[in-house]
Amino acid sequence: YQDSNGDETVELEALKDIHLYSKVSDSGNFSIVLIFIAAGILILLIACINFMNLSTAKSLTRIKEIGIRKSTGANRTELIKQFLGESFIFSFFSMMLAVVLVGLLLPEFNELTGLKLTIGILFHLDNLLIIFAIWIITSLTAGSYPALYLSKFEPVDIMNGKIDRGAKAMAFRKLLVIVQFSIAIALIASTFIINDQLDYMINKDLGFNSNQVMVVRLKGRDIRKSLKSFKNELLANPEIKNVALSNRLPSLIGNYNIVSWENAAPDENISINFTDIEPDFIKTYDIKIIEGPQTLNEKSPGLYDGLLINETAAKRFGWKGNAVGKKVFQLYGNSVQEFKVLGVVKDFHYGSLRNDILPLKLRFKKGYFNYVSIKMATNNIEKNVEFVKQIWHKFDSKYPFNYFFMDEVFENRYKAEKNLREIFTYFSLLTLIVSCLGLLGLASFLATQKTKEIGIRKVLGASSNMIVFLLSKDFMKYVVISNLIAWPLAYFFMKNWLNEFAYKTSINPAVIVFAGVLALLTAFAAVGFQAYKASVANPVKSLRNE
Repeated sequence: YQDSNGDETVELEALKDIHLYSKVSDSGNFSIVLIFIAAGILILLIACINFMNLSTAKSLTRIKEIGIRKSTGANRTELIKQFLGESFIFSFFSMMLAVVLVGLLLPEFNELTGLKLTIGILFHLDNLLIIFAIWIITSLTAGSYPALYLSKFEPVDIMNGKIDRGAKAMAFRKLLVIVQFSIAIALIASTFIINDQLDYMINKDLGFNSNQVMVVRLKGRDIRKSLKSFKNELLANPEIKNVALSNRLPSLIGNYNIVSWENAAPDENISINFTDIEPDFIKTYDIKIIEGPQTLNEKSPGLYDGLLINETAAKRFGWKGNAVGKKVFQLYGNSVQEFKVLGVVKDFHYGSLRNDILPLKLRFKKGYFNYVSIKMATNNIEKNVEFVKQIWHKFDSKYPFNYFFMDEVFENRYKAEKNLREIFTYFSLLTLIVSCLGLLGLASFLATQKTKEIGIRKVLGASSNMIVFLLSKDFMKYVVISNLIAWPLAYFFMKNWLNEFAYKTSINPAVIVFAGVLALLTAFAAVGFQAYKASVANPVKSLRNE
């Protein structure tokens, strides 16, 4: 692979590592896999926190059960086993439901990711062991604290009413609420940042114009023998603006030569990417020439003994501003081929925005080419495609007519980021929903605990809005604290993710703040709904037993 100066580094890659770990291939990215795994673990952790929160919150309703069981001889170990057993049972049925949901949602997941997974993959031995391990860990994580907390009470204290009614437990539940909302807000903020980066990549000026450029891959010998006639017949149509032949496309340049250059140090050379083109390639893709003649054609002097280089190459050679006329030496073993620099083109992104722009040379030649790029002058795409097809079959009847548009290349290039954005959106929504469900459960329990207090306040003249405020303010405070924790976490992790791209957007603080505000409003809606139900209840019903 090459660094930004074109200097080459040779390393061996294991065949099994090419898909996810390659430094030169875009076939996969292990960091994205890690992000998905981390997001899944975080969502599972939030669900465990909900279970712990609601179990301990409901503990007061089980105090008498615990007292009676201990009075009849049950020891703490047996109670711990009971509560852990309940956790294992809940998580087991949840796991079964999850398998069913995976089967139902797998087609949509495959369509989103482009994979072809089947439900049978879950029943491979290694995956079954992983699922079993997740079940055990989840059950222990969710059930351990409630089991230890509920089993510690002594029967004498229970019967005498000397139980700590939840000061410490409530503090722990507050901590758990803060943790889960910190995770939710961080995921939401990350989704917004991923979306900004994807928009940046899609909308960034690549340095060439690919709009309305149709590309046909040349295959047979017959059409290659008649390229000039093929091209002229295409250009006879006024709706065809330009036609260019090349060995590679602007987005698919990957071959490289070893070159030295005029005034280079002895034995100094670099790897430089290249493609063979004809002069109309520059005009077809609106590539800017910043040094040298603005127009080149087949009659330009020295065309086929010359080449164009990009700004990065000129800078690497030390020719900034005076590259025209300089010599580049292409090395073939013991032989050397000399070319004269005809001009310098403005840097354009012929690779992914994940990588720096590398040195490039564009060499003019005749004869053998792989692609024909057709620039259309109108939006009448179907008519133009049919016209090109007819001309194609006139010159090549052996091979089928296959084509694509350059815009499709860029759609596919950033498909992984688009999938990441969409999946992360689902993760974030799921996280927020699960967090709010837990908050809703706690708010419901708190409202039940304060039924008589609410009744007294209403009798004394408190309005429904005041009661909603009193019941909601503590929960909102926890979400605000969660924001203060989540914002720097989201910034740190997404900054590291963005560092994988040579060209990236900056992190907008407003995006992170908006994620927090969204979580705050959603949490308020969940808690406020429960608080409102409690505030409009008839105080006579809550006080009639006093």
